Amino acid sequence: MTISECDKKIKLPRNDIFTKLRDLWILRNPTKNSKDLARLLQINPSNLSAYCSISNEKLRLCPDWCILYLLKELDVKVTISTDLIEITSVESIGNNYVR
Repeated sequence: MTISECDKKIKLPRNDIFTKLRDLWILRNPTKNSKDLARLLQINPSNLSAYCSISNEKLRLCPDWCILYLLKELDVKVTISTDLIEITSVESIGNNYVR
């Protein structure tokens, strides 16, 4: 099996993953908002907004450390396949947040 040039251009959907984690963080912290999350991550709120963008125009990719920090903070794991991003609670396998 050979890998096509198109296959070599595929990237992990970091912004999509980060958006799902942000949504879950806000769901678990109903009195908090995106600005509070930006403070927690010690980033500018406009950067947080950019990291949640999936637009191809001037796309700023979310840094790995933001995703890893939220995985730890939320105590979840992420499973990625070619057509699915699944975020699962480490405590309870039945507690899924799926795209």
